[in-house]
Amino acid sequence: MSRNNSSKKPTYCFPYFQRVTPLPETREQQVQHWWVNNGQHYRLVAHITAESLTHARALLSEETWYRHPKVTLLAKAPLRLGVNGDVLLYVNSLGYWHPWLIQDDIMVDLGRARPDEPVERQAQQKAILAVTLSPDGKHYAGCGKQGLVWVYTPGSQRDSNYDTHAGFAQAVAWSPDGKRIATGDCRDATHIWDTAAAAGLAGANADVGRILICREYRQSDFFQGVYAIVWAPDSRFVASGNHYGEVRIWDVSTGSCTFVDGQQHEGSIVRAVAWSPDGKFLASAGDGGIVLLWDMSQATFFARIMPEIGPIRALAWSPDGKCLLIGGGESHVLALYQGLPYQPALGIQRRDTPLSIYSDVTGVRSVAFAPSGTHAVAGCTDGAVQVVELASGAHVYSYFGHKGAVNAVAWSPDGKYILSGGEDTHLFLWNAATMSEQYSTPLECVEEA
Repeated sequence: MSRNNSSKKPTYCFPYFQRVTPLPETREQQVQHWWVNNGQHYRLVAHITAESLTHARALLSEETWYRHPKVTLLAKAPLRLGVNGDVLLYVNSLGYWHPWLIQDDIMVDLGRARPDEPVERQAQQKAILAVTLSPDGKHYAGCGKQGLVWVYTPGSQRDSNYDTHAGFAQAVAWSPDGKRIATGDCRDATHIWDTAAAAGLAGANADVGRILICREYRQSDFFQGVYAIVWAPDSRFVASGNHYGEVRIWDVSTGSCTFVDGQQHEGSIVRAVAWSPDGKFLASAGDGGIVLLWDMSQATFFARIMPEIGPIRALAWSPDGKCLLIGGGESHVLALYQGLPYQPALGIQRRDTPLSIYSDVTGVRSVAFAPSGTHAVAGCTDGAVQVVELASGAHVYSYFGHKGAVNAVAWSPDGKYILSGGEDTHLFLWNAATMSEQYSTPLECVEEA
Protein backbone atom coordinates (compact mmCIF):
# COMPACT_ATOMS: atom_id res chain seq x y z
CA MET A 1 0.00 0.00 0.00
CA SER A 2 1.56 3.27 -1.06
CA ARG A 3 1.12 6.53 0.76
CA ASN A 4 0.82 9.83 -1.05
CA ASN A 5 2.96 12.30 0.87
CA SER A 6 2.25 15.16 -1.46
CA SER A 7 0.43 18.10 0.09
CA LYS A 8 -1.53 20.82 -1.55
CA LYS A 9 0.37 24.07 -1.79
CA PRO A 10 -1.26 27.05 -0.08
CA THR A 11 -2.74 29.77 -2.26
CA TYR A 12 -3.11 33.47 -1.60
CA CYS A 13 -5.32 36.31 -2.75
CA PHE A 14 -3.73 39.03 -4.87
CA PRO A 15 -6.06 41.98 -5.61
CA TYR A 16 -4.86 43.46 -8.90
CA PHE A 17 -4.84 47.25 -9.35
CA GLN A 18 -4.30 48.81 -12.79
CA ARG A 19 -2.92 52.31 -12.98
CA VAL A 20 -5.14 54.77 -14.84
CA THR A 21 -2.82 57.81 -14.92
CA PRO A 22 0.78 58.20 -16.18
CA LEU A 23 3.57 57.11 -13.90
CA PRO A 24 5.50 59.75 -11.94
CA GLU A 25 9.00 60.47 -13.13
CA THR A 26 11.03 59.04 -10.28
CA ARG A 27 10.99 55.92 -8.16
CA GLU A 28 10.93 58.08 -5.02
CA GLN A 29 7.67 59.65 -6.10
CA GLN A 30 6.20 56.21 -6.70
CA VAL A 31 7.11 54.94 -3.28
CA GLN A 32 6.22 58.05 -1.28
CA HIS A 33 3.19 59.44 -3.06
CA TRP A 34 1.89 57.11 -5.72
CA TRP A 35 0.42 54.06 -4.08
CA VAL A 36 -0.60 55.86 -0.88
CA ASN A 37 -2.73 58.14 -3.07
CA ASN A 38 -4.11 55.26 -5.08
CA GLY A 39 -7.67 56.54 -5.15
CA GLN A 40 -6.79 58.92 -7.99
CA HIS A 41 -4.28 56.73 -9.80
CA TYR A 42 -5.51 53.13 -9.62
CA ARG A 43 -8.53 50.97 -10.26
CA LEU A 44 -9.14 47.60 -8.63
CA VAL A 45 -9.95 45.25 -11.54
CA ALA A 46 -9.53 41.65 -10.40
CA HIS A 47 -8.68 39.15 -7.67
CA ILE A 48 -6.03 36.58 -8.52
CA THR A 49 -5.59 33.32 -6.63
CA ALA A 50 -2.01 32.07 -6.88
CA GLU A 51 0.66 30.16 -5.00
CA SER A 52 3.03 33.11 -4.92
CA LEU A 53 3.58 36.67 -6.09
CA THR A 54 5.76 35.34 -8.93
CA HIS A 55 2.96 33.11 -10.18
CA ALA A 56 0.45 35.96 -10.02
CA ARG A 57 2.81 38.24 -11.96
CA ALA A 58 3.45 35.57 -14.60
CA LEU A 59 -0.27 35.08 -15.11
CA LEU A 60 -0.67 38.78 -15.98
CA SER A 61 1.79 38.29 -18.87
CA GLU A 62 -0.56 35.88 -20.61
CA GLU A 63 -2.74 37.31 -23.38
CA THR A 64 -5.92 35.83 -21.95
CA TRP A 65 -5.07 36.17 -18.24
CA TYR A 66 -8.61 37.35 -17.52
CA ARG A 67 -10.03 33.98 -18.61
CA HIS A 68 -7.94 32.02 -16.16
CA PRO A 69 -10.12 30.06 -13.68
CA LYS A 70 -8.18 31.56 -10.76
CA VAL A 71 -8.99 35.13 -11.83
CA THR A 72 -12.16 36.86 -10.63
CA LEU A 73 -12.85 40.00 -12.65
CA LEU A 74 -14.70 42.98 -11.27
CA ALA A 75 -17.54 44.37 -13.34
CA LYS A 76 -16.47 46.43 -16.36
CA ALA A 77 -12.78 45.77 -15.72
CA PRO A 78 -10.46 46.84 -18.59
CA LEU A 79 -8.88 43.81 -20.26
CA ARG A 80 -5.20 44.59 -20.86
CA LEU A 81 -1.91 42.99 -19.91
CA GLY A 82 -0.14 43.97 -16.72
CA VAL A 83 2.13 46.98 -17.33
CA ASN A 84 4.69 49.00 -15.39
CA GLY A 85 3.04 50.78 -12.52
CA ASP A 86 0.32 48.21 -11.90
CA VAL A 87 0.14 46.87 -8.35
CA LEU A 88 -0.46 43.42 -6.94
CA LEU A 89 -1.60 43.45 -3.35
CA TYR A 90 -0.54 40.44 -1.31
CA VAL A 91 -3.08 39.63 1.41
CA ASN A 92 -2.09 37.02 3.98
CA SER A 93 -4.32 34.77 6.06
CA LEU A 94 -4.53 37.39 8.84
CA GLY A 95 -5.77 40.09 6.49
CA TYR A 96 -2.56 42.11 6.41
CA TRP A 97 -1.73 43.51 3.01
CA HIS A 98 1.51 44.30 1.22
CA PRO A 99 1.72 46.17 -2.15
CA TRP A 100 4.11 45.18 -4.95
CA LEU A 101 4.66 47.42 -7.99
CA ILE A 102 5.19 45.88 -11.43
CA GLN A 103 8.43 47.34 -12.86
CA ASP A 104 9.66 45.64 -16.05
CA ASP A 105 10.60 42.07 -15.12
CA ILE A 106 10.79 42.68 -11.39
CA MET A 107 8.41 43.47 -8.58
CA VAL A 108 9.22 46.56 -6.51
CA ASP A 109 8.36 46.26 -2.82
CA LEU A 110 6.42 49.39 -1.86
CA GLY A 111 6.52 48.33 1.76
CA ARG A 112 3.50 47.87 3.91
CA ALA A 113 1.81 51.20 3.44
CA ARG A 114 1.36 51.59 7.18
CA PRO A 115 4.28 53.91 7.97
CA ASP A 116 2.69 55.66 10.92
CA GLU A 117 2.52 54.33 14.42
CA PRO A 118 -0.36 55.68 16.47
CA VAL A 119 0.39 58.24 19.13
CA GLU A 120 -1.40 56.10 21.67
CA ARG A 121 -4.07 53.48 21.73
CA GLN A 122 -6.65 52.76 24.39
CA ALA A 123 -8.70 49.59 24.27
CA GLN A 124 -12.13 48.43 25.30
CA GLN A 125 -13.04 44.78 25.34
CA LYS A 126 -15.25 45.20 22.26
CA ALA A 127 -15.55 47.33 19.12
CA ILE A 128 -15.63 51.13 19.25
CA LEU A 129 -18.72 52.46 17.44
CA ALA A 130 -18.56 56.22 18.07
CA VAL A 131 -16.13 58.92 19.24
CA THR A 132 -16.34 62.55 20.32
CA LEU A 133 -14.14 65.37 21.61
CA SER A 134 -14.99 68.02 24.18
CA PRO A 135 -15.42 71.53 22.71
CA ASP A 136 -12.24 72.74 24.45
CA GLY A 137 -10.29 69.78 23.07
CA LYS A 138 -9.06 68.70 26.51
CA HIS A 139 -10.96 65.41 26.62
CA TYR A 140 -11.99 62.71 24.17
CA ALA A 141 -14.36 59.80 24.47
CA GLY A 142 -15.35 56.60 22.74
CA CYS A 143 -18.12 54.07 23.17
CA GLY A 144 -19.16 50.79 21.67
CA LYS A 145 -20.26 47.22 22.14
CA GLN A 146 -19.13 47.13 25.74
CA GLY A 147 -21.96 49.50 26.63
CA LEU A 148 -19.65 52.05 28.26
CA VAL A 149 -18.58 55.55 27.31
CA TRP A 150 -14.90 55.93 28.24
CA VAL A 151 -13.57 59.46 28.72
CA TYR A 152 -9.87 60.30 28.49
CA THR A 153 -7.68 63.31 29.12
CA PRO A 154 -4.57 63.32 26.87
CA GLY A 155 -1.53 62.48 28.92
CA SER A 156 -3.38 60.94 31.88
CA GLN A 157 -5.20 57.79 32.90
CA ARG A 158 -8.85 57.31 31.99
CA ASP A 159 -10.93 59.92 33.79
CA SER A 160 -14.38 58.38 33.99
CA ASN A 161 -16.93 56.18 32.28
CA TYR A 162 -20.67 56.28 31.76
CA ASP A 163 -22.67 53.05 31.67
CA THR A 164 -25.81 52.85 29.55
CA HIS A 165 -26.88 49.61 31.32
CA ALA A 166 -28.44 48.52 28.05
CA GLY A 167 -25.95 46.67 25.87
CA PHE A 168 -24.30 48.56 23.05
CA ALA A 169 -23.55 52.29 23.22
CA GLN A 170 -23.88 53.07 19.53
CA ALA A 171 -23.57 56.86 19.39
CA VAL A 172 -21.97 59.60 21.49
CA ALA A 173 -21.76 63.40 21.27
CA TRP A 174 -20.43 66.14 23.52
CA SER A 175 -22.66 69.22 23.87
CA PRO A 176 -21.31 72.43 22.28
CA ASP A 177 -21.27 74.15 25.68
CA GLY A 178 -19.17 71.28 27.06
CA LYS A 179 -21.49 70.58 29.99
CA ARG A 180 -23.16 67.35 28.91
CA ILE A 181 -22.65 64.12 27.00
CA ALA A 182 -25.38 62.32 25.06
CA THR A 183 -25.37 58.69 23.96
CA GLY A 184 -27.67 56.37 22.10
CA ASP A 185 -27.98 52.69 23.02
CA CYS A 186 -29.24 49.51 21.42
CA ARG A 187 -32.57 49.68 23.28
CA ASP A 188 -33.71 52.86 21.50
CA ALA A 189 -32.84 55.16 24.41
CA THR A 190 -30.98 58.47 24.37
CA HIS A 191 -29.04 59.13 27.57
CA ILE A 192 -28.03 62.61 28.77
CA TRP A 193 -25.29 63.08 31.38
CA ASP A 194 -23.77 66.01 33.16
CA THR A 195 -20.05 65.56 32.53
CA ALA A 196 -18.21 63.92 35.40
CA ALA A 197 -15.92 66.89 35.96
CA ALA A 198 -18.83 69.29 36.27
CA ALA A 199 -20.67 66.95 38.64
CA GLY A 200 -17.60 66.22 40.75
CA LEU A 201 -17.70 62.54 39.79
CA ALA A 202 -14.91 60.24 38.71
CA GLY A 203 -14.14 56.68 37.76
CA ALA A 204 -16.85 54.04 37.60
CA ASN A 205 -19.27 56.26 39.53
CA ALA A 206 -19.59 58.80 36.74
CA ASP A 207 -22.74 57.18 35.36
CA VAL A 208 -24.74 58.29 38.40
CA GLY A 209 -24.55 61.78 36.92
CA ARG A 210 -27.10 60.83 34.28
CA ILE A 211 -29.92 63.34 34.32
CA LEU A 212 -32.24 61.96 31.63
CA ILE A 213 -33.12 58.90 29.63
CA CYS A 214 -35.10 59.95 26.57
CA ARG A 215 -37.12 57.08 25.20
CA GLU A 216 -40.47 56.19 23.73
CA TYR A 217 -42.39 53.81 25.96
CA ARG A 218 -42.68 50.77 23.75
CA GLN A 219 -41.22 47.30 23.66
CA SER A 220 -37.76 47.46 22.15
CA ASP A 221 -35.49 44.59 21.26
CA PHE A 222 -31.73 44.57 21.58
CA PHE A 223 -29.81 45.74 18.50
CA GLN A 224 -32.74 47.90 17.38
CA GLY A 225 -31.75 51.19 18.90
CA VAL A 226 -30.34 54.65 18.38
CA TYR A 227 -27.59 54.75 15.75
CA ALA A 228 -26.92 58.49 15.52
CA ILE A 229 -26.81 61.43 17.92
CA VAL A 230 -26.15 65.15 17.39
CA TRP A 231 -26.56 68.24 19.58
CA ALA A 232 -28.20 71.46 18.48
CA PRO A 233 -25.66 74.31 18.45
CA ASP A 234 -27.39 75.95 21.45
CA SER A 235 -27.05 72.70 23.49
CA ARG A 236 -30.78 72.73 24.27
CA PHE A 237 -31.84 69.84 22.04
CA VAL A 238 -30.52 66.49 20.83
CA ALA A 239 -31.50 64.87 17.54
CA SER A 240 -31.35 61.11 17.09
CA GLY A 241 -31.83 58.53 14.35
CA ASN A 242 -32.88 54.97 15.06
CA HIS A 243 -33.47 51.47 13.76
CA TYR A 244 -37.11 52.20 12.95
CA GLY A 245 -36.28 54.94 10.45
CA GLU A 246 -37.31 57.67 12.88
CA VAL A 247 -35.74 61.08 13.36
CA ARG A 248 -36.46 62.48 16.83
CA ILE A 249 -35.59 65.68 18.67
CA TRP A 250 -35.43 65.70 22.46
CA ASP A 251 -35.55 68.65 24.85
CA VAL A 252 -32.63 67.98 27.23
CA SER A 253 -34.14 70.08 30.02
CA THR A 254 -37.31 67.96 30.23
CA GLY A 255 -36.62 64.75 28.28
CA SER A 256 -39.71 65.33 26.16
CA CYS A 257 -39.79 64.55 22.45
CA THR A 258 -40.46 67.78 20.56
CA PHE A 259 -40.32 66.33 17.05
CA VAL A 260 -40.63 62.90 15.47
CA ASP A 261 -40.88 61.68 11.90
CA GLY A 262 -40.98 58.02 11.02
CA GLN A 263 -42.26 58.26 7.46
CA GLN A 264 -39.70 60.02 5.28
CA HIS A 265 -36.99 57.37 5.67
CA GLU A 266 -39.54 54.67 4.90
CA GLY A 267 -38.45 52.42 7.74
CA SER A 268 -34.75 52.33 6.78
CA ILE A 269 -32.26 52.61 9.64
CA VAL A 270 -31.16 56.22 10.21
CA ARG A 271 -27.40 55.99 10.76
CA ALA A 272 -26.36 59.64 10.55
CA VAL A 273 -27.75 62.99 11.66
CA ALA A 274 -26.02 66.37 11.40
CA TRP A 275 -27.15 69.80 12.62
CA SER A 276 -26.08 72.87 10.66
CA PRO A 277 -23.80 75.25 12.62
CA ASP A 278 -26.48 77.96 12.82
CA GLY A 279 -29.08 75.49 14.07
CA LYS A 280 -31.52 76.17 11.24
CA PHE A 281 -31.23 72.85 9.40
CA LEU A 282 -30.88 69.17 10.18
CA ALA A 283 -29.68 66.47 7.80
CA SER A 284 -30.46 62.78 8.25
CA ALA A 285 -29.54 59.69 6.24
CA GLY A 286 -29.22 55.94 6.47
CA ASP A 287 -29.59 52.55 4.86
CA GLY A 288 -32.18 53.80 2.38
CA GLY A 289 -29.45 55.73 0.56
CA ILE A 290 -31.21 59.10 0.74
CA VAL A 291 -30.40 62.31 2.61
CA LEU A 292 -33.21 64.42 4.00
CA LEU A 293 -32.82 68.10 4.85
CA TRP A 294 -35.09 69.43 7.57
CA ASP A 295 -36.04 73.06 8.20
CA MET A 296 -35.98 73.31 11.98
CA SER A 297 -37.92 76.58 12.02
CA GLN A 298 -40.94 74.74 10.62
CA ALA A 299 -40.04 71.17 11.68
CA THR A 300 -40.53 69.89 8.13
CA PHE A 301 -38.26 68.34 5.55
CA PHE A 302 -37.73 70.47 2.46
CA ALA A 303 -35.19 68.62 0.30
CA ARG A 304 -34.30 65.07 -0.61
CA ILE A 305 -30.87 64.13 -1.97
CA MET A 306 -30.01 60.78 -3.57
CA PRO A 307 -26.20 60.49 -3.81
CA GLU A 308 -26.38 56.94 -5.26
CA ILE A 309 -23.46 55.70 -3.17
CA GLY A 310 -25.30 52.90 -1.40
CA PRO A 311 -26.36 52.92 2.25
CA ILE A 312 -25.23 56.18 3.87
CA ARG A 313 -23.20 55.95 7.06
CA ALA A 314 -21.84 59.46 7.55
CA LEU A 315 -22.84 63.13 7.30
CA ALA A 316 -21.04 66.35 8.23
CA TRP A 317 -21.81 70.03 7.72
CA SER A 318 -18.94 72.34 6.87
CA PRO A 319 -18.08 74.88 9.60
CA ASP A 320 -19.73 77.66 7.57
CA GLY A 321 -22.85 75.54 7.02
CA LYS A 322 -22.76 75.92 3.24
CA CYS A 323 -21.68 72.39 2.35
CA LEU A 324 -22.75 68.89 3.33
CA LEU A 325 -20.31 65.98 3.15
CA ILE A 326 -21.72 62.48 2.63
CA GLY A 327 -20.06 59.07 2.93
CA GLY A 328 -21.50 55.72 1.87
CA GLY A 329 -21.08 52.22 3.20
CA GLU A 330 -20.36 50.78 -0.24
CA SER A 331 -18.44 53.61 -1.89
CA HIS A 332 -14.91 55.01 -1.62
CA VAL A 333 -16.14 58.41 -2.74
CA LEU A 334 -16.97 61.42 -0.58
CA ALA A 335 -19.84 63.42 -2.05
CA LEU A 336 -19.71 67.15 -1.25
CA TYR A 337 -22.93 69.08 -1.86
CA GLN A 338 -22.75 72.87 -2.19
CA GLY A 339 -25.41 75.53 -2.64
CA LEU A 340 -27.71 74.20 0.06
CA PRO A 341 -29.65 75.36 1.86
CA TYR A 342 -28.50 78.98 1.80
CA GLN A 343 -28.08 79.56 -1.95
CA PRO A 344 -30.98 77.77 -3.65
CA ALA A 345 -30.87 80.18 -6.59
CA LEU A 346 -27.46 78.78 -7.56
CA GLY A 347 -28.76 75.23 -7.55
CA ILE A 348 -27.31 72.29 -5.71
CA GLN A 349 -23.84 71.40 -6.92
CA ARG A 350 -22.05 68.13 -6.25
CA ARG A 351 -18.34 67.41 -6.26
CA ASP A 352 -16.91 63.94 -5.63
CA THR A 353 -13.59 63.24 -3.94
CA PRO A 354 -12.22 59.72 -4.53
CA LEU A 355 -10.53 58.08 -1.57
CA SER A 356 -7.60 55.71 -1.85
CA ILE A 357 -8.31 51.99 -1.77
CA TYR A 358 -6.08 49.68 0.25
CA SER A 359 -7.94 46.40 -0.08
CA ASP A 360 -10.92 44.89 -1.86
CA VAL A 361 -13.17 46.09 0.97
CA THR A 362 -14.67 49.49 0.20
CA GLY A 363 -16.87 51.87 2.09
CA VAL A 364 -16.95 54.92 4.36
CA ARG A 365 -18.16 54.59 7.95
CA SER A 366 -17.59 58.14 9.20
CA VAL A 367 -16.56 61.65 8.12
CA ALA A 368 -15.59 64.91 9.81
CA PHE A 369 -14.53 68.39 8.71
CA ALA A 370 -11.39 70.11 9.86
CA PRO A 371 -12.24 73.30 11.80
CA SER A 372 -10.89 75.30 8.85
CA GLY A 373 -13.39 73.64 6.50
CA THR A 374 -10.65 73.08 3.90
CA HIS A 375 -10.02 69.42 4.71
CA ALA A 376 -12.01 66.39 5.75
CA VAL A 377 -11.21 63.04 7.31
CA ALA A 378 -12.91 59.74 6.52
CA GLY A 379 -12.94 56.49 8.48
CA CYS A 380 -13.00 53.61 6.02
CA THR A 381 -14.09 50.00 6.04
CA ASP A 382 -10.63 48.87 4.92
CA GLY A 383 -9.04 50.23 8.11
CA ALA A 384 -7.63 53.49 6.77
CA VAL A 385 -8.17 56.97 8.20
CA GLN A 386 -7.85 59.29 5.21
CA VAL A 387 -7.42 63.05 4.99
CA VAL A 388 -8.40 64.89 1.80
CA GLU A 389 -8.33 68.49 0.64
CA LEU A 390 -11.82 69.34 -0.51
CA ALA A 391 -11.13 72.22 -2.93
CA SER A 392 -8.79 70.16 -5.11
CA GLY A 393 -10.05 66.69 -4.20
CA ALA A 394 -6.46 65.69 -3.48
CA HIS A 395 -5.47 62.96 -1.07
CA VAL A 396 -3.31 64.41 1.71
CA TYR A 397 -2.45 61.46 3.87
CA SER A 398 -3.64 58.10 5.18
CA TYR A 399 -3.18 56.97 8.76
CA PHE A 400 -2.89 53.25 9.42
CA GLY A 401 -3.14 51.41 12.68
CA HIS A 402 -6.63 49.97 12.86
CA LYS A 403 -7.00 46.28 12.10
CA GLY A 404 -10.55 46.43 10.90
CA ALA A 405 -13.18 48.95 9.88
CA VAL A 406 -12.88 52.51 11.22
CA ASN A 407 -16.35 53.21 12.61
CA ALA A 408 -15.85 56.78 13.82
CA VAL A 409 -13.64 59.82 13.31
CA ALA A 410 -13.56 63.32 14.79
CA TRP A 411 -11.33 66.36 14.37
CA SER A 412 -10.16 68.30 17.41
CA PRO A 413 -11.43 71.91 17.73
CA ASP A 414 -7.90 73.32 17.32
CA GLY A 415 -7.35 71.26 14.17
CA LYS A 416 -4.23 69.54 15.50
CA TYR A 417 -5.53 66.05 16.13
CA ILE A 418 -7.77 63.39 14.61
CA LEU A 419 -9.55 60.85 16.78
CA SER A 420 -10.60 57.48 15.40
CA GLY A 421 -12.25 54.34 16.76
CA GLY A 422 -12.74 50.98 15.13
CA GLU A 423 -13.83 47.38 15.15
CA ASP A 424 -10.43 46.40 16.58
CA THR A 425 -11.51 47.90 19.97
CA HIS A 426 -8.96 50.72 19.77
CA LEU A 427 -9.07 54.50 19.98
CA PHE A 428 -6.29 56.35 18.15
CA LEU A 429 -5.32 59.99 18.48
CA TRP A 430 -3.36 61.12 15.43
CA ASN A 431 -1.33 64.29 15.08
CA ALA A 432 -2.70 66.19 12.08
CA ALA A 433 -1.68 69.73 12.99
CA THR A 434 0.56 70.34 9.97
CA MET A 435 -0.94 67.75 7.58
CA SER A 436 2.64 66.50 7.18
CA GLU A 437 3.34 62.86 6.40
CA GLN A 438 4.53 60.53 9.15
CA TYR A 439 4.44 63.24 11.80
CA SER A 440 3.43 62.36 15.32
CA THR A 441 3.88 63.67 18.85
CA PRO A 442 3.86 61.63 22.07
CA LEU A 443 0.37 61.84 23.52
CA GLU A 444 1.62 63.17 26.85
CA CYS A 445 2.79 66.28 24.98
CA VAL A 446 -0.61 67.09 23.53
CA GLU A 447 -1.71 69.39 26.35
CA GLU A 448 1.61 71.24 26.27
CA ALA A 449 1.72 71.70 22.50
